[in-house]
Amino acid sequence: MKKTTPPMPHPMPYSGHLKATLVLGLPIVGSHLAQMLITLTDTVMLGWYGVDELAAVVLASSLFFVLFIVGSGFAFAVMPMVAMAEGQGDHTQVRRVVRMGLWITVIYTSIMMPILWNFEAILLAIGQQPKIAKLASSYMIVLQWSMFPAMLVMVLKNYLSALERVNVVLWVTILAAILNGLVNYALIFGNWGLPELGVVGAALASVFSTLLSFIIIGLYAYYLPALRDYAIFTRLWRSDWPAFLEVF
Repeated sequence: MKKTTPPMPHPMPYSGHLKATLVLGLPIVGSHLAQMLITLTDTVMLGWYGVDELAAVVLASSLFFVLFIVGSGFAFAVMPMVAMAEGQGDHTQVRRVVRMGLWITVIYTSIMMPILWNFEAILLAIGQQPKIAKLASSYMIVLQWSMFPAMLVMVLKNYLSALERVNVVLWVTILAAILNGLVNYALIFGNWGLPELGVVGAALASVFSTLLSFIIIGLYAYYLPALRDYAIFTRLWRSDWPAFLEVF
């Protein structure tokens, strides 16, 4: 009997690829913009509060952003690695990659903390005015603690994006940006019966909103039934040096 060759699958048209890319990419872009909006809101509101405070937060947020973007490179590495493992149906490899991505970002942030903690000394060493340096340091000493949850959010965001679950990340980040603005309004200016804290209030708002983002996204990644098989938080304390080096 003559064998028949099965027909080749019809390739997806370019319009299909474009639609798939936009459906996946636009929420990722939106979540990144919303995350940047948190620091931008601090800048705008402190601009209303005072000129010196505005100068201080611009200096501090600029350094914070640079260190954040550099460290985010480890988180961005998680997305293609998770996508590749998922394509092979290897849930164990997904877990290894995400877990070590979390490890690396925590280690990176811990190494950067002394730089952020000594921000006033750095500014004075390069000739910044003492008053501005002190205000910037007051802001940074509080803001630096948002680096840990912000980095962890980046890892989880790339993990979820690789599994095409990006909408939750977008809405959580937008919620965090809105809450940051409200808490800024309350703590910078002393509204709604709360103390007027100026730059410290802005930093506290950023820490609160970023930590909330991490808690919500972390709970989503842990409790969603469709994601439980990945068990990314299982034995989180265990080292996995081959996966660690691969992500690094």
